[in-house]
Amino acid sequence: MKNKRKTLLDKNLAIIKKKLLQKKVYKYREITDILNCLKENSQVSQTTTSQSFFTQLQENLSLRTHIVVSDKINQERYSLSDITVYDFVDSLAKNTFFSMTTALNLQELSNFKDDFIFYSQEQKEKKRVLSKLTQSLIDNAYKKKYRYTHSTAKYGEHYIVFLTPKFSDQVEVIEYKNLKMSSIHRSLVEILINIQYFKDFETIIDNFKPLKNNLNVDKVFSVVEKFDLIYPYFQLLGFALGRIGFENSELDIFKEKISQFNFYTQKNKKNYSYDKYWKIYY
Repeated sequence: MKNKRKTLLDKNLAIIKKKLLQKKVYKYREITDILNCLKENSQVSQTTTSQSFFTQLQENLSLRTHIVVSDKINQERYSLSDITVYDFVDSLAKNTFFSMTTALNLQELSNFKDDFIFYSQEQKEKKRVLSKLTQSLIDNAYKKKYRYTHSTAKYGEHYIVFLTPKFSDQVEVIEYKNLKMSSIHRSLVEILINIQYFKDFETIIDNFKPLKNNLNVDKVFSVVEKFDLIYPYFQLLGFALGRIGFENSELDIFKEKISQFNFYTQKNKKNYSYDKYWKIYY
């Protein structure tokens, strides 16, 4: 029996593999771009279709397919090597970064809520529309139910949650082990703003108490300042940092920003206590 004649793809398999190993994760379009490049260099047949190229990559190089499907997140990615769930999520959208507890977990600061993967993409910068805040508006807002993003999906043993916070020029977004993520200072602010994804205020404080020495009060302040929030979050963050273990004397920059209004740690508690110093119901 005659040996099967080698195709151009067979002959250039090592070159193709080397090209594909330049990145961990690929979109379909990026794979077809590689195919077109190979055609230009006469390294595969000009008649090779995208579908046949994919099939040959699967058969000859064990190209893996990674899929997530939900009402709002529907994506497919490819890789030659093994990838983590974080590599996969990192490839889903441009200009995203891991946020909230996921950022803490990736930095090995905690393992809190590690079955959830939070990642964020800031909205475009918009001109702020000034609205008159009143105590009744705050009180009524904190009697309402929390809102949750619909951009979620189940992926393996994890729940992916895609968030779109307002523009802050990615303040305190850092790079850690080649992944972009919120710093501990930004994470604290994000978690308190999005407390509905966590059990309650006390649980958040309990998880940050062991991390007190990693927190810098000025950097937390810079995050709240850059977020430019309507509600009086300066006093909430001052109160939270006090509960984490900082002395009031270390939190003067937050104290100076206390508004005329009372604020809340979370919505819909049956019974609130009141902290006069920070004007917070908790």
